[in-house]
Amino acid sequence: MEMIPIIGLFLAAAGLFIPSLISSRSSRRREFKAASAPLLIKLLEERTMISKGSYPFRTLTEDELFKVFPLATKRKQKRLLVAFHRYMNAHDKVAKTRHYHSERPYDGGPFFAFSFTVSNPDEVLKEIDPLIDELTLRC
Repeated sequence: MEMIPIIGLFLAAAGLFIPSLISSRSSRRREFKAASAPLLIKLLEERTMISKGSYPFRTLTEDELFKVFPLATKRKQKRLLVAFHRYMNAHDKVAKTRHYHSERPYDGGPFFAFSFTVSNPDEVLKEIDPLIDELTLRC
């Protein structure tokens, strides 16, 4: 009989603190998602272009990524940085690019000076996907 009031008091105290913790996390998560939305849009466009075979080069910079850092936890910041280094590695070392006219001779049509193709899109996408995942998951 003496345990019931103690349990009731504990549940009442938990009821006071838990909602405030949940609401602060959800507002932080909302701010993170709002700040990371432009980066995610760029990455998804880049992913679509690479999967179709064209090569857009790097569309994200470290400065853009660091704008999201104040809204992320320390653990999330580390994971974002690791994923960003994989993203840079995908563009610098993994991607095998060729100029469009190296594969298809010029036929007199419109010429785009910066039209490159990627010969290993699956490997590049495999390195880019962790950054997309980190930007879409919770902060």
